[in-house]
Amino acid sequence: MNDKKGISQVEAAKKYGVSHQLISRWIRQGLIRVIRPGGRGRSYEIVEEDVARLVEIYREEAARSPHGFKGKRMRSLLRRRMLEEEARTSEEA
Repeated sequence: MNDKKGISQVEAAKKYGVSHQLISRWIRQGLIRVIRPGGRGRSYEIVEEDVARLVEIYREEAARSPHGFKGKRMRSLLRRRMLEEEARTSEEA
């Protein structure tokens, strides 16, 4: 049984104030885990924790950039943040 909380793409877009297309892009890029794939009239059920994390990063980066953030660099940002977190935890240990 999957212990991650699921949410539909439409619910996620409304709850976190981002576009449905942005969430779809993140799913295609493999940045959001899918609990139940869509098809035949059903919507995707995705991991809400992933959406919350990505939206937080998206907003932080958009606030830093004078021209906004288009979301195309999300993979590299996540990779950099994961490396920073790993370095921080290894320093604490």
